[in-house]
Amino acid sequence: MKQKLVLAVIIIGLLGILGVLFNKTLPIDVERHNRVLKHVSEIKEHDAALNQDVFKVRSGLVKHYDSIAITTLLLKRLSRALGPLIEQTYRHPDAPIDNAVHALQESLREKRRHIEKIKLHHALIRNSLDYFPLLAQRSRDAIKTGEVVDDIDEATQSVLFYALTKGHDELTDARNKLSVLMEHARELSPLIRKQINTLHAHGLQIVNGVGAIQQLLSIENISLAQEHIDALDNAVTHYYERTTKKSEQSRQLIFLLAVLLLISFVYVFILFSRNALALFRERARAGVTLASIGDGVIVTDANGIVEYLNPVAKRLIGWNNEEVKGKAVETVFQIIDTERRNNVESCVRRCLETGEACSSNQHIAMVARNGQEIEIEHSAAPMKDPKGKLLGTVMVFHNVTQTRRMARKLEWQATHDALTGLVNRREFERRLAEALTTARQDQQSHALMYLDLDQFKVVNDTCGHHAGDELLKQLVAVLKNELRSSDTLGRLGGDEFGLLLTYCSPEIAGRVANQLLAAVQQFNFSWDRKTFSVGVSIGLTTITKDSEAVSTIMSAADVACYAAKDGGRNRIHIYEPRDEELARRKGEMQWVSKIDEALRLNRFVLYGQPVVSLREPKTEPLLYEMLIRMKNEDGNHTPPGAFLPAAERYNLMPAIDRWVVANAFHFLGEQLDEKHKNTVLSINLSGVSMGDENLLQFILDQQKRWNVASGSICFEITETAAITNLSNAVRLITHLRGKGFRFALDDFGAGMSSFSYLKELTVDYLKIDGNLVKGITIDQLSCAMIEMIHHLGGVAGIEVIAESVEDEAIAAKLTEIGVDNGQGFWLQSPVPLEELSVFKRTMQSEANGLPVDAYM
Repeated sequence: MKQKLVLAVIIIGLLGILGVLFNKTLPIDVERHNRVLKHVSEIKEHDAALNQDVFKVRSGLVKHYDSIAITTLLLKRLSRALGPLIEQTYRHPDAPIDNAVHALQESLREKRRHIEKIKLHHALIRNSLDYFPLLAQRSRDAIKTGEVVDDIDEATQSVLFYALTKGHDELTDARNKLSVLMEHARELSPLIRKQINTLHAHGLQIVNGVGAIQQLLSIENISLAQEHIDALDNAVTHYYERTTKKSEQSRQLIFLLAVLLLISFVYVFILFSRNALALFRERARAGVTLASIGDGVIVTDANGIVEYLNPVAKRLIGWNNEEVKGKAVETVFQIIDTERRNNVESCVRRCLETGEACSSNQHIAMVARNGQEIEIEHSAAPMKDPKGKLLGTVMVFHNVTQTRRMARKLEWQATHDALTGLVNRREFERRLAEALTTARQDQQSHALMYLDLDQFKVVNDTCGHHAGDELLKQLVAVLKNELRSSDTLGRLGGDEFGLLLTYCSPEIAGRVANQLLAAVQQFNFSWDRKTFSVGVSIGLTTITKDSEAVSTIMSAADVACYAAKDGGRNRIHIYEPRDEELARRKGEMQWVSKIDEALRLNRFVLYGQPVVSLREPKTEPLLYEMLIRMKNEDGNHTPPGAFLPAAERYNLMPAIDRWVVANAFHFLGEQLDEKHKNTVLSINLSGVSMGDENLLQFILDQQKRWNVASGSICFEITETAAITNLSNAVRLITHLRGKGFRFALDDFGAGMSSFSYLKELTVDYLKIDGNLVKGITIDQLSCAMIEMIHHLGGVAGIEVIAESVEDEAIAAKLTEIGVDNGQGFWLQSPVPLEELSVFKRTMQSEANGLPVDAYM
């Protein structure tokens, strides 16, 4: 009895000890471990998606990096969260886990650096590709003919072909052709060599950039993180299994001790229970793992019959495990092509047929049980026993609806106007290019309209831009009602629209234009108890197989639209290639871009034509009139008569006037030598500049910046400019003359009101109109008017200057009348501003061949 009691005490004591030991051998938290596995799986998934997107860029399938940027950011966040998650899950992670974590984080950082390099090279290549053909064309135009022109063509073709093919032979050929071009260009002029050098630099940038991207996009560089992800996965799994195994071993020891104390049948029962418990735990762990995966999982048997759905799959599909028992996978999991709208076979069947893993990611949507379409990416892998027999498949699918929706939204925003929802200029020109291609291939005709609203500015100025935006949205709806679904209406600017009518004859296009014109005329816009009506000027041109580039077609429609505006607005003008007015306007519009470029690149040059004494021509001039020329790429200068009409028509004169003012002040303040510091420069101001309220402050700012004496500057204004902006002209003259600046009234006597307005304008000089001066020797009326102006100047105390003194007879007659000062080619030709120290009289024999009015 005592022995039994002792045995019982020992057994109870041992059981207590076993219980304490059992509590100390608890394994790692399964839920946290599964969270680590899920985190690593997410890193692997996003890394694979990033690789796929980068290879799409390499294959030319994608031209932007939005998806890459999003995935890279997600990988960066997941990488940062990995270390803390490991430390929280495994209290004492071993060295392989730490090394794998650090290696993975470093490889992801290296991958991001590779991608940034790829984006940098890609941007440089796109920049060079934009300029390379243009530079090649300019170089060819400059050389015109010869061996170097052929070298330019061959080098251009080789570089662009290599950028397209990326082949090794094409790379060698492109570099050789560029080297040959540079060698042959050594014999050319410095200016052309400079162009060739720039062309060569851009060619090398394309060649080297493409090669660098190919190297960066190699499998080794792009797949940096994959082996580290697998290494971490293996390390974590091995650590978990090793720790669990140790715990199991401890439990087995505990159970073994217990078995030694129990009777044999209890031992057998405990052994059986232990094996059953181990199996249960293994199944539970697998179930927890599948339930924790963020993607949908479907398990099938070897015949494609569904055996299991994880929670995510049940939620997305709408079936549960009891309902899918015995059903084929096609019944439960139906997928369609989102573009073609036809049924698509799932990867499960292909996997069962081939015994290999497969995936499908493009344009696939799953149809849930309730009919909802969910865009997915899915893959399937076979399950085989140790002998290789196919047991079934595991299919994983991922919901990408939100990701693709975001991608489509970004694509829409890149091609459409946010206010009206119409396509923007870039997308419109792309569709126009497609229409031009079909016109050439199918021998069809299309039509293009350029629409510019009339009186739209009135609404903006009266009610604000919010009202103007609302008007545009309502008017767009009106215009759409008159169009076919195949027509493209795009917003090209503030109140400018383009309309592309595909497969449309000129007659039908004319009827559509009239319908649009009538619809706009009938449209009334109400805002804040005010009602407005707007008009539209429409330029119409036809697109045929003989049409040139997109820019030429757009220019033709634009020119026709402006012709409609000049014709009275609210009308239609059809472009005709032989229309002289359109040809003139097109020429002027081409000058607009050249003027903008000249202002941006500082390609204007100032010349000075002196006003000298008619009695003593060799004395120092009274003043120099500033005359402007445009410097061309070949080094020659274009006279102002070629580009100033376009500048006046398209409101570019204020910018040109400011350029002249700024450079004249700079010349006086910084570049003129000391012995000519008393030189006076006369600057012409246009009528539009006279109406600029900010011009006065601009002039004063330039004077302060360059420390120029007020008496060294004279401003010339014409009678027309003064009359158009009389109040502004009086204010400007009064203020600046009060500070010591001088003023001249140009072309005096050209208008009937010249004498009456002289009372309103206080000036220092009167410049007699050149037409009067040129007629002084043959027209008594001109002679009498000049005598009157000379007498008027004497009475008012104003210096009188005769323009257009082109021969000795005119100079003699002016001297006889008493006019002391003159300006003209016979007296002195215009000279560059930096050569003003040369005061030589240009004789008539030296001036032969020069157009008299070239600089007037």
